[in-house]
Amino acid sequence: MSGTLHRLAAFTDTPSGGNPAGVWLGDALLEPAVSLEA
Repeated sequence: MSGTLHRLAAFTDTPSGGNPAGVWLGDALLEPAVSLEA
């Protein structure tokens, strides 16, 4: 499986503010146990 995990900051103008959201861009979904580690 290949992909990239991005951390985005929602509702803010700065990368360290707002609400953090993990966004996975890959060829398949992560297993639930793996996604909890990220």
